[in-house]
Amino acid sequence: MSNLCVPLPIMKVWKLKLLLFFVFFGAGQGSGWGQTHRNALAVSVGAGQLKEGFNYGLVFTGPMVGVEYRHSVDYDRMAAGYAADLRLTVPFSRGMVAYDVELKPLRAEAIFRVAGALRIGTAIEAAYRWQMYPELQNAHLFSEGEIGLKLVARYSTAVRCCRIDLEVENSLLGFVSHTERNEPYFYSLRADDFLIEPWRGLRFGSFGRYNHTSASLFFSSAEQAAKHRFGVGVDFFSIAGAGNFQSMNYHLKWLKTF
Repeated sequence: MSNLCVPLPIMKVWKLKLLLFFVFFGAGQGSGWGQTHRNALAVSVGAGQLKEGFNYGLVFTGPMVGVEYRHSVDYDRMAAGYAADLRLTVPFSRGMVAYDVELKPLRAEAIFRVAGALRIGTAIEAAYRWQMYPELQNAHLFSEGEIGLKLVARYSTAVRCCRIDLEVENSLLGFVSHTERNEPYFYSLRADDFLIEPWRGLRFGSFGRYNHTSASLFFSSAEQAAKHRFGVGVDFFSIAGAGNFQSMNYHLKWLKTF
């Protein structure tokens, strides 16, 4: 698919995000009785990698830690949910340190049971991301913004006394931005650099420009499946264009439902 790069005003982006949010949750309200509300808290630890196009091909690798909150409402044939998470990665390359912070304040999803234990649906999420390389680029703040629509697939099965849950997601389309210029004598850490800058220059993209893929595999004992799950996961994110950016992390995750 050819790259698509059409600027979109920020106000229109927020209207689209709110519209899809209410569509997802409105669909759940008509899906039947027997609602079950669940809350969950997850903690992740692992390793992350960053490859910033302005950094001369250097790949930074280092420890990652994250925390996530989930709320879901289960119906007879579908489930609707909300999630938010925060991640911090401190990677290194050739003795130089970097800092990467990702904040995802909104994720809304609608998942439908299609056959047996297989469930398929869609999710929309919005995320901020910031990087700093103190020993490169005069410590400039780099940022990315993401508003993406994803295809979500989940499958559950039981093996003897163990339950296994597989979760796979891939971006379909979205609006993304990335720092496109590196001014050598400009340095700023104002509030709008963190909150506004990631949403400037948002462009529409699909597989050619924007890719966000993740997969998780959870294990739990049959009697603890509703309370504790332990898993492994991988997350890949990339933006093509001026100043290409790629990141990947591998992590272990503990998920507590309450």
